[in-house]
Amino acid sequence: MPRASMGKFSVEALDTAMITPETDANYLIALCSGEERRWRYLGQDARGATWWRDLETELEFSESSLMYAWSIVERLE
Repeated sequence: MPRASMGKFSVEALDTAMITPETDANYLIALCSGEERRWRYLGQDARGATWWRDLETELEFSESSLMYAWSIVERLE
């Protein structure tokens, strides 16, 4: 894997492509805490806010309401 050097620190280059979510599809999400969640992408509303539903709790939330870092790991079938 390629490495980038920054002074005395080195950073592993990630070999992953950014996943663009599709409306009404389910995704495995990695939270910054290391926890994994399963979310359904609901799309954008008329104001441009992006909405998700947690598949375990069934709560819906907008991306702007999240107070932690997260990333899409993969699309679930």
